[in-house]
Amino acid sequence: MKELFFYQQTINTTNNLNYKVVGNEITITGVKQGITTVNIPSAIEGKTVTTIGEYAFWKRNDITSITIPDTVQYIEGFAFNGCENITEIKLPSNVNIQGLGVFGDCKSLKQIEIPCNLTSSSTFSGCTRLEKVVFSNGVKTVDLSNFRDCSSLKEIHIPSSVTKIEGEWILEDISSATIYMEEGSYAQQYCQEHNIKYVATNGEGQQSQEQQQSQGQQSSEQQKLSQEK
Repeated sequence: MKELFFYQQTINTTNNLNYKVVGNEITITGVKQGITTVNIPSAIEGKTVTTIGEYAFWKRNDITSITIPDTVQYIEGFAFNGCENITEIKLPSNVNIQGLGVFGDCKSLKQIEIPCNLTSSSTFSGCTRLEKVVFSNGVKTVDLSNFRDCSSLKEIHIPSSVTKIEGEWILEDISSATIYMEEGSYAQQYCQEHNIKYVATNGEGQQSQEQQQSQGQQSSEQQKLSQEK
């Protein structure tokens, strides 16, 4: 959990960004209207930028791109919710996503790499153009409910480090997606148990021999049926 500090109540502004001082750290709270490209610095006033606060960029449809420095450790609830014109977001490797709907309804976002466990809810809910999700190696838990109403999902890549997948109630919402994982991983077992489309690789990005044979058999059967017709 993030530690709580006494912070000065005055909202400051620099480089078009609004922020507050929290102990020896900086929390970003917003940006000037009309700014389309947001570049968050790693430090302000000699203090490290560690947090993007609740509702900081909520429904800011004028924003098309944003750069988040590696110093950011926390992104709080609804921080980017409703930013319909953001097409790409790169998350820092040590970030913690906290609260509800952080990237919900980012309707132009097409792909995202997730370097952390998503312990919050509905993180990407309503991202209707989201096609590809890649969980970084080291992630241990995947909660599929964070992708509710992501009707365009085609690929979800899950590393072998994942030991827990939950959110089964959302499977119908992401039925168009194929899950990619390493052969013999927990994710493969999960997909088999829940009858989910998947592609198992041998760790080098190539499909396992077993799955290649299975697909070859299916292709042969389809050709035979076609010839019979």
